[in-house]
Amino acid sequence: MKKIIHGLLVLMSTQITAVSAGTFHPFIDVLAWRAAETSSAWAETISPVLTTSNNVNQSYLSFNTRPGLKLGLTYQSDDNDIDSTFYWTNFSSGSSATIPFGDHIIASLFFSGSFFLSGGVFFGSYANWQLAMNMFDWDVSHSFKPVPTVTLTPKLGVKGGSINQNINIDWQSLTYTANEKVTNNFSGIGPSFGMNAKWNVLKELNVVGDVTTALMYGRWNNNDTYHRPAGLVTEQTIFTSMNQSKLGTLMMDYYVGLQWVHEGQSRVSLNLGYEMQYWAGQLRWLAVQQFPPLGDLTIQGATCGITIDL
Repeated sequence: MKKIIHGLLVLMSTQITAVSAGTFHPFIDVLAWRAAETSSAWAETISPVLTTSNNVNQSYLSFNTRPGLKLGLTYQSDDNDIDSTFYWTNFSSGSSATIPFGDHIIASLFFSGSFFLSGGVFFGSYANWQLAMNMFDWDVSHSFKPVPTVTLTPKLGVKGGSINQNINIDWQSLTYTANEKVTNNFSGIGPSFGMNAKWNVLKELNVVGDVTTALMYGRWNNNDTYHRPAGLVTEQTIFTSMNQSKLGTLMMDYYVGLQWVHEGQSRVSLNLGYEMQYWAGQLRWLAVQQFPPLGDLTIQGATCGITIDL
């Protein structure tokens, strides 16, 4: 993997330094994305308490649509039609949920706070879940026209960055409120490859599509800390952790949209489209029922941006 990444970096550096003239295209995209994750259950509720017939339900956290940002710069060579693009994607989201104090028993689905380790019996709970993604992409590409109205651009690059997730839970018992903090922090780097297609339907209007795949060397740092304060019961702290690494972590990115191009003193391009990112096996909580569960992360929504030629 290191040799592959090193070779890609050498190729990109060679393409950039080998040309004597070119055009810079800075761009900015405003994102309205929503994250969704499988295996995101955090609590199990058994109700009612004083009956022989009980209902067992799991509570899940879901995200709302949140803003994000993508900033980048493309260098287009005038000599050999090789483009080099570097961009940064930032997206964060959060969610919270409450199980009111009531006639039911609540159990943590995480390892440290589970009844088997903590012995805690809870009747109410509040959870807050945060997700933060920072990704950096660098790729080189070359465009060609199989027909006059269609432009195809294969690309090869490197993707790297982090996706950090943490959940903070208050577990309410009759005599105390315990706290559990769980983190699922991912970092990775690896080669990416893809294809961009542009169809010129009118003089200034294009239909654009893009598919990109990355196979990353990823590392997960997972921690789970349960703390019960001192009071009518003895103070208790349970800590578990797990570090994992995997070669070939899959990420796929899909985009389809419209591009409007205006030719004036500077060439300005406006784009509006839909983008979806799929991260396989991104969620790896320290959980009770499975160790660890693998949950796929999907981030999708609208992308609106502008590109200006300098």
